[in-house]
Amino acid sequence: GVDEMTVADTSIEAYHDLQDKFETQKEWVLYCVGHTYKPSSTDITNVSKLPRSSVTGRLNDLEKSNAIHKAGKKMCPFTHCMVYYYAVGPGKEAEQ
Repeated sequence: GVDEMTVADTSIEAYHDLQDKFETQKEWVLYCVGHTYKPSSTDITNVSKLPRSSVTGRLNDLEKSNAIHKAGKKMCPFTHCMVYYYAVGPGKEAEQ
């Protein structure tokens, strides 16, 4: 039989291979936002394997340039606090 890896294992390995293809942290963080379900800053930190301070900085940069927006709030499974999650593209505020 084929050795089965979990989705998490597969995606983490794939992400590490992928990360090398991005020239900047900002591009990498944007990719992670676009390919993660309702990602919070904590989710992006876990997926990207970048330092949290780098992730929050890049998320702020991306949000300022309307590349991403805060799409809503969800319960963080780690802190049990309500946190924003992000989506790619400008938010409703930017369209007005």
